[in-house]
Amino acid sequence: MTLSQLSFDSMRVLGVISFVLLSFCIFGLVRLAVSKLGRVFAVSYLLFILILLTSSFYFDAAVNSKNADGFLSAFSSLFGALPLWSFILLLSLTAAGAAAVTVVVGIRIKRSLTPASLLEGLDEMPDGICYSDESGASVLMNRKMQHIINAALGAEFTGTEQLKDISAEKLCPGCRTETKGDGTYLILPDETVWDMRTGSVRYGKERFDECIAYDVTEQYGKSLEMQKRNEHMRTVNEQIRAYSREMDAIIRDRELLDAKIRIHDDMGRALLSLRSYLGKQERDREALTTLWRVTVSVLRCETAPDVSADRMTALSDAAEAVGVRLHFDGEIPKGGVTEKIYAAAVRECLTNTVKHADGGNLYISSQSENGCFTVKIKNDGRPPSKPVVETGGLLTLRKSVVRAGGEMSTEWENGFELTIKLCL
Repeated sequence: MTLSQLSFDSMRVLGVISFVLLSFCIFGLVRLAVSKLGRVFAVSYLLFILILLTSSFYFDAAVNSKNADGFLSAFSSLFGALPLWSFILLLSLTAAGAAAVTVVVGIRIKRSLTPASLLEGLDEMPDGICYSDESGASVLMNRKMQHIINAALGAEFTGTEQLKDISAEKLCPGCRTETKGDGTYLILPDETVWDMRTGSVRYGKERFDECIAYDVTEQYGKSLEMQKRNEHMRTVNEQIRAYSREMDAIIRDRELLDAKIRIHDDMGRALLSLRSYLGKQERDREALTTLWRVTVSVLRCETAPDVSADRMTALSDAAEAVGVRLHFDGEIPKGGVTEKIYAAAVRECLTNTVKHADGGNLYISSQSENGCFTVKIKNDGRPPSKPVVETGGLLTLRKSVVRAGGEMSTEWENGFELTIKLCL
């Protein structure tokens, strides 16, 4: 069966199919012309259009009983002589070819850099960009820049001349600008921050003004946070300097207090030596005179106590001067706070032994265990008749122990006993 032997209804169906395919190929050719991808695909589309156009013309003429003249009439008469199966094969190959070319063209358009794809890519950028000619008219801008200008000025973007309004305080309510160094920051009502940079570029003989808006919201927030931290650090530094000045004053006062305590102890030792001297039958007047001469020199600021001398030797000499024997049992600390407190405790107990207990022996036992140093001091004199009230030297000693992080306790019922524990 040939095409000319088909019924009118069959011809109408084939005519509609040919017309639809013809429209599809014309659309593909137009798309190809816009993308400017090459001539090979254009020739293919033209061939398909010619076949489909002739087919549509033939079916239209056959259905409407029209007579065609010229080349199309001769060409269409060939269609009438074609077997039905060969025409269907030709139509199928044409449809498949048009579909294949369309797919390939679509892939090439996606992979190729065209003005449309370039503009699409610029619109997807997170930063705003625009270019204007020498007259200030916009020649290229993306969607983000348009959004920024709309939010800042409440107007459509027309050119780089509008950017002068950003610094001219013509912004919409809620917008503001900040200048830091060479950069100008535009802050929108949604709290996004844009670094506005302008410049110029040349393309051939033409010059274009360039404006780029960088999204620096995160960096701007970090800079504000860093600024707050710097302010806090300056406040802390001022507090540290004030604390250092206070500490200097405290250290001076403590050194002055230590000097007063040493002078007090020297005076006490001199008085105890005098008391012991007056109570003895055999008196060493020369030693007593030397002791008082040194004490008077200290009071007149002519000399100072020798703090570098061995504390235990000084205590032994003081005990011998007042007629008391020192009995050491255990480790004697050397250097540091422990030795200072140890010597002060022995000196205070020595003074109390002579002054209150009339004793002749002082027993000092000490031990070091697990990083803690413990000393116990007891005399053989009269036990106190009531609990010991810590005043004067004992109170000063307790303050020194507490300041060093230690503990101090006293016993009185079975004789006076002083216990100090230091964990340094």
